[in-house]
Amino acid sequence: MSGTDRRLKRSSRTIPGALTLLLLLLCSFGLGTPFGALAAVSGTWVPTANKLSEGRIEPGAVRLQDGRVLVAGGCGEVPASADLFHPATSTFSPTGDMSGPRCGFTAMLLRDGTVLAPGGVNVFNQVILRTAEIYHPSTGAWTRAPSMHYARSGYAAALLGNGMVLVAGGSSNSQVALRSAEVYNPKHGKWHLLPNMTEDRADATATVLPDDRVLVAGGIDDSAARIASAEIYDPRAHTWTPTGNMNLSRGTHTATMLPNGTVLVAGGTTGQFGDPTATADIYDPGTGTWTLTQSMSTERDETTATLLEDGTVLVAGGIDAQYNELDTAEIYDPASGTWALTPTMNYLHWEHAAARLKDGTVLIAGPNTDAELYVP
Repeated sequence: MSGTDRRLKRSSRTIPGALTLLLLLLCSFGLGTPFGALAAVSGTWVPTANKLSEGRIEPGAVRLQDGRVLVAGGCGEVPASADLFHPATSTFSPTGDMSGPRCGFTAMLLRDGTVLAPGGVNVFNQVILRTAEIYHPSTGAWTRAPSMHYARSGYAAALLGNGMVLVAGGSSNSQVALRSAEVYNPKHGKWHLLPNMTEDRADATATVLPDDRVLVAGGIDDSAARIASAEIYDPRAHTWTPTGNMNLSRGTHTATMLPNGTVLVAGGTTGQFGDPTATADIYDPGTGTWTLTQSMSTERDETTATLLEDGTVLVAGGIDAQYNELDTAEIYDPASGTWALTPTMNYLHWEHAAARLKDGTVLIAGPNTDAELYVP
């Protein structure tokens, strides 16, 4: 689903939806306020030495094998362009253009060091794409890849243990949410259809578990309602199996595999009206159940979550319940189950890109040309 579509949905939010969420939070945590007072952590935010060549809303971003970061496409004025971030100099430089406009897609690093960019949306005509292409870091060029079986944007994607890429759900040109799923085999350069998921899902998340199964959680169904259900894809049996429901319906959230094998799901939108939420849930693959953990300091939709080297999780920027773009960030500590605020960022970031660098710092870039580094 494109950022434009989500902003239209957010405009329909009403007071009753927010009150319902508040009551749920109070009941869940037994607090007088939805968010407890959070501690602060050390760490600094440092602007990069220069800026992105273009503003990038919902770009694809991934760290390459040599440590550089590719930030490509996005719903900007030049949506086919791409930049490379060079950590040694903290600078961006343009690289080869994609074959056409593409935003709302996921950039996937393949085992051979190239990058797969499937689907997304053409921001100029709002057509959702079947096409895919591959970035070659050695030359800075893009080449066409085989098209997917279905056009899709806002899908869930994961790199499987066998090197294939899973793409599940998303929105199409005729449906708010898809049930179909497919995998890309880089060795043969082909897409293969899988059995359908148990539910329609757009704006869900896909997380590879320690046993190579994939957790696909939440999302938006074909009626545009947020859903709480989750399911497991088994790449050996090619089957989908329902697992426990999250404690809240949730879409456009983040999902992060924690060092202990559980999965942190945070933020996004919830409820009938798609209210941004501050809540967070932990999935235990051993039991197939979810447990609410402490809520973040504020609601965060269109945010990013990045696992840090010490096993904590940085959640940066986003949009709050009043639809303000945020310059705040916070860190989740799995050991204590608590959040702590970082210093304030230098810029507002939402619908942006995030990538952890080899030295453990985190690059945050977009949706304007602004970019900065979090140094833990």
